[in-house]
Amino acid sequence: MSIKPTWRYRLCSRLVSPLIFLHLLLRSARDGRWRYFKQRLGFIQRDTDARIHVHAASVGEVITVLPLIEHLQRRTNPPAFLVTTNTPTGASILENRLSGNAKHAYLPIDFAGATKRFFSRVHITNVWLVETEIWPWLISHAKQSNIPITIINARLSKKSQGKLAQFFKDTYRRALYDVTVLARSDEDALRYKNLSNNQNLVQPVGNLKFAESTQLPYPPALLQQAYLLAASTHENEELSLAEAWLKSSEAALLVIAPRHAERGPKLLKQLIQLQKELSPELPAPACRSAGQRPSATCKLYLADTLGEMHSWYAHAQATFVGGSLIERGGHNVLEPARYATPIIVGQHTFNFSEEVALLKSVNGIAVAPSPEQVTHFLRRAISAPEEQQQMGLNAEAVVRRNSGVIDRYTELLTHL
Repeated sequence: MSIKPTWRYRLCSRLVSPLIFLHLLLRSARDGRWRYFKQRLGFIQRDTDARIHVHAASVGEVITVLPLIEHLQRRTNPPAFLVTTNTPTGASILENRLSGNAKHAYLPIDFAGATKRFFSRVHITNVWLVETEIWPWLISHAKQSNIPITIINARLSKKSQGKLAQFFKDTYRRALYDVTVLARSDEDALRYKNLSNNQNLVQPVGNLKFAESTQLPYPPALLQQAYLLAASTHENEELSLAEAWLKSSEAALLVIAPRHAERGPKLLKQLIQLQKELSPELPAPACRSAGQRPSATCKLYLADTLGEMHSWYAHAQATFVGGSLIERGGHNVLEPARYATPIIVGQHTFNFSEEVALLKSVNGIAVAPSPEQVTHFLRRAISAPEEQQQMGLNAEAVVRRNSGVIDRYTELLTHL
């Protein structure tokens, strides 16, 4: 079987290349800088050290794979790593967490020249791709160099299962030939088997998101006062939640931590305007990136900084996990569960359907269809906290029971 991507994928890559190049320029100017632009085109620093290449697209994948990297670094004769991301936000997490013989670079865009240039400048012994997407040119050049490829915590994103998957079905099937797939669940393994020619190389291992870093101390409290949390929120969620919160009679503080912190300045203006319209008597919403602290009577606080989400989860009285009131698919509910935080989500959780179902089975999570019902749950965490506290303990117990998944991944990857 040819290891080169199909003509259809090659043609589409050429057609969209001007748009992608423009995107690289804009992203570099905004927050990626010159290093982002160069490395996305494959111009990374030359390196002769033998390294395992781990690709974690953005923040979610970075947080997923870091415990595994740290676990392997504690072994005798630990391997060296090159960890790549697609986004500056993922890179910022790695800057604070990578240790030992591990370094970060941006993944080249999935073009023939960029990926070939990438492999010509580094000495890669294995490629581990984390979670969702399939990169045909990256996989093709790795195969040409006889580098083993493994997809870990494998799941197919909704985008990779829909119309796009049908259009590029032959491309994906060709890319997955002779690629080992360690799937997140039985359901994910079945999806890969249906897409792959080598079904014997696909096996369910478990969800690596259950693994916990042992190198991080218990997160410190960032505020002295009690608060509720709306975490990893998106546009069309924050303002509806803030409106419901301001209209409620609850005087407690709601911390809003958007999924993309760079939206902070725009979001702050929107929150200030909303509060002027609904509750002009209240002090203006405070903003963490500006070094502000909420006053005792403040009802809204914007947490638009990076690398602090564990602290927000650990000390929240209850948490709404965003991306779920809109058709975004939701975000990782296991992070707040790890701290026994009572959790509520919206109805759109297809990115984490199995995790949500597992937590629901032990009464470890609540689901609400509207901002008003989310607000009601958060208020109950203050007025009648016993039920929500037990819910948080139920969720924490699920995470503890499944934490051994990191040993299964370590054993399989070491063997491979």
